[in-house]
Amino acid sequence: MTVLQYFDDLASRLNLTETQTEGVSKSRDRILAALQGSPRISLIYQKPSFYTGSYSRETIVRPLDDIYSYIRINYSVHAENKSPKEIMLLFMQALKRSFPDTPIKLSPPCIEISFFLKRFEIVPAVSYQDNDDIYDIPSADLNRWEQCYPNLPNS
Repeated sequence: MTVLQYFDDLASRLNLTETQTEGVSKSRDRILAALQGSPRISLIYQKPSFYTGSYSRETIVRPLDDIYSYIRINYSVHAENKSPKEIMLLFMQALKRSFPDTPIKLSPPCIEISFFLKRFEIVPAVSYQDNDDIYDIPSADLNRWEQCYPNLPNS
């Protein structure tokens, strides 16, 4: 086996298959449906979620244990009058109701939800109307919102 053949073989075992990519999309859609199905949660419908990290950069390798998905919530309905902890608990309740047998764990600033061979890290995010690069996400102690720039490299 040549060095090039070896690397091609290695990459084929590390890179995602089409089936895995489709599985991630289907699982994300199920998560969104669970959250959108809750009358107590109001998401931004034009673009309710987006990926960050290695999955969004298409550099993720198997196993799929760190799929970061930011879920955009409606500020006037949620963040204005609720603490990040309250939002996280609303998300947890909706997810547990829809996926009672699925491992779901609060791990600030995200919620971890593990489907078969996939682990999502769900982060509630408040967006700014005039800037798609800046978001507020829960702090590690869930007591306040912190600004972040999830789509900018090294931010």
